[in-house]
Amino acid sequence: MADGRGKLELIQEKTTRSGRSFRPDTGAQRRASTSGPSGPSGLSGAAPLQVKPKGMSSEDVLALALGKINESLENLSKQVAETNKQVAEALVKIDQNTTSINNLGQKVNTNTETIEKLLQESALTRKTAEEAKDIATATEEKIPPIYRQLEDHRLTLSMIELKEKQTYLGIRAVPELEKDNLIDFLTQVFADFWQQDLGEEEFKIVSAFRLGRGGRRNKVRDCLITLRTKEERDKILNLHFRKTLEIHESSVEIFKDIPKHLLDLRFNYGDLVALLRSNRIIFRWEFPQGLSFKYKGRKIKIRSVDDKDRFLKDHGEDLQKEVESGEEPKALERGILDIANLSFGLHGSEKVTPPTEQEQTLGAVGGKAK
Repeated sequence: MADGRGKLELIQEKTTRSGRSFRPDTGAQRRASTSGPSGPSGLSGAAPLQVKPKGMSSEDVLALALGKINESLENLSKQVAETNKQVAEALVKIDQNTTSINNLGQKVNTNTETIEKLLQESALTRKTAEEAKDIATATEEKIPPIYRQLEDHRLTLSMIELKEKQTYLGIRAVPELEKDNLIDFLTQVFADFWQQDLGEEEFKIVSAFRLGRGGRRNKVRDCLITLRTKEERDKILNLHFRKTLEIHESSVEIFKDIPKHLLDLRFNYGDLVALLRSNRIIFRWEFPQGLSFKYKGRKIKIRSVDDKDRFLKDHGEDLQKEVESGEEPKALERGILDIANLSFGLHGSEKVTPPTEQEQTLGAVGGKAK
């Protein structure tokens, strides 16, 4: 009896050290475990009871059960610890996401402020652009008068330059002779050319020089000569209109020295000039711009590009038809040629080849009498 009580106390001490409460088995429980179920199906609410293995005492069975309980508790503690770890990691991620959300919120606020500033700047830029547009519109209204004034000044300067060059003559295709005295050489050539029709009148070249740099192979430079008076220049041009001057069996072109700005203005009349030349209608360049001629018995004077456009609108189709028909010029056009011949001292029976388009643009009146 004493030995049994000692073993019970030993089991109770082990159970106490494990942290669990010890409940001793009562006599009723021992009777229930040995008596078995009552009736054919046993107690409906009772859990099945384990049968004590043979060779094991009640204390060993109880110690084995307590060991399994402790193992289950340890596994449960590990699961709890793992769950706590996962919860801690989730909390860290939540904190990080919260920080990211806060940062995004700050960026959104910053971007909103930036957008507001951009909108303000855009409104200011639009206002500045509208003001600049108003200024540009006002300036455009002032530009045409300024352009007209500048054009008037350029024309005035060109006419002054033209007056200064009224004794100048340009000569093209004059052969270049080595070490020739250009003034003496051209003076003799023009003196011979002059005396053929004008007798013993004195002729003198004040200055003469070639245009451009020398030394180019097979490149003949133009010459520019200065005469004493405008009348001498015009007489040479009239002579050259009747028959082309030849130097060393080479035909040369003679033309007025026209300021470049006036020559540029003449290109605006190129379409009308082409029709007049195709119809063998002689015309004369006007200064500072425009041209004059006779057409259908009327003297036509074109003073501007607008005048040219109006004339072509009214008569351009007729002039083009005459060109396409290939007919000989009518009596009126031949009469114009006769008038031109007489004005230059030619006989009515002589036929004159009009100057080329390039010669006329440059102010030349050269041609050949056939």
